[in-house]
Amino acid sequence: MKLLIVDDSSFARRKLKQALLLAKPNLEIVEACDGEDALQKIVSEIPDYCITDLVMPKMDGISFLNEVKTRGLAVKVVVASADIQEQRRKECSELGAAGFFEKPLTAAKITGLLAALES
Repeated sequence: MKLLIVDDSSFARRKLKQALLLAKPNLEIVEACDGEDALQKIVSEIPDYCITDLVMPKMDGISFLNEVKTRGLAVKVVVASADIQEQRRKECSELGAAGFFEKPLTAAKITGLLAALES
């Protein structure tokens, strides 16, 4: 299984990658620093799943979700963000997000996140 982590913070990407690999050592993980980078990686790396932040430069998570939906890209996207407003969650869901998890991600949230990806 190949997973794309999209976050403008290299620290956040590294910590999430470490936590995911502890839970699922066989994951192949690719990283992107924003939505534009992520769209390119979806085409070149063809990940099965994607975990994205919302607040990023160049192309934010909402614009990224919209592009994934508009282009009909075959990747299951889960949002992990500190922006927990109900309207934001609803918008993500309408754009096809498979789940929404509040940052910071704990071990329990990582388990839930993996379950959301695999369902």
